[in-house]
Parts: sequence; C-alpha cells; structure tokens
Amino acid sequence: MTAHRSGGSSQRNYSMIESLEMRCLLSLPPVAVLTVDGPTPAAIRVAPRVAAATPVIPSLVGRFTGSVKVKKYFISKSFDVELIVTSQKGKTLTGTVTVEHMGSKIPFTGTVNARRQMVISFKKGSYHGTLKGDVSADRRLIVGDATAEGPIDLDGDMKLYKVHK
Repeated sequence: MTAHRSGGSSQRNYSMIESLEMRCLLSLPPVAVLTVDGPTPAAIRVAPRVAAATPVIPSLVGRFTGSVKVKKYFISKSFDVELIVTSQKGKTLTGTVTVEHMGSKIPFTGTVNARRQMVISFKKGSYHGTLKGDVSADRRLIVGDATAEGPIDLDGDMKLYKVHK
C-alpha cells in the first residue's frame, strides 16, 4: 500500500508497512554466524551402508597335544591329552581324544562357534567327559576346562597346542 502526500512541488511515496529491524541469531552479529567452518551441504555425503561381516567358524582339523592339570585337596596332578580332529563340517567336529590313564583314542563329537568356543564330549565304557575351551585367533592354542567321570575323575584346567606336520 502506498500513501501520497500532497503539497509542495514533489510527491513522495511512503510505505504504510515498515520492515522490522534485522534480527540476529542469539543476538550475535550476522558475521559471527557466517564464519563457521565446515563442509558445504554439497560436500556432505552419507557413507554407504556396509553389510556386517559373516562370522567365520575356525577350522580345527589337526592334532593338538597338551595336558589337563587337576588339583584335588593337596594333590596336584597333570594328565597328558591328545586331541585329533579328523573332520569338521561347519560347526561340527569329530575325532578322537586320548587322556592319560583313560585309554587311547576315545571317539568324540563336538562343536566350535564363530566366537572360537569349543565343546567336545566323549564316552567310552564307564568313562565320559567334556572338554570346553577357547581357541586362540591363530588356532594354535585351546585353553579351558576338562571334566571326566569314571574310574578316574578329572576336573581341571586344559591347555592344548596345535602340532604342525
């Protein structure tokens, strides 16, 4: 809308609505707002979505030897152990385990998962037992617990090392 003023030799146009004064963010001068460093909106890109890595089941096929250390009351005894993993299909392990004083080559079945946790169960006659352990990242060491029940009971710490051909 425009108003005209009469009188005198010239006519002037005046606005009926005046614009408001300049408003600033948080009462800072406009220059302060414009000095922020950073990428321009065109330079900002969203990273493509990467699929999670598929968990890898470690291969344990091979021969491991070591011991189970048993401590009962004031007596400490170490038993030799040999673990031979003859086949592995996915998580499932099969093979034989030999524990000193329990006989030779007792068949076992077991599993290993992507977190490198192994569980093996075996049974022969009146003997039955379990080996539970964590497999090292390089698959050369298995550390965990061993239990067996029968004429000789075992409950101890197991440490097995991979034997290279």
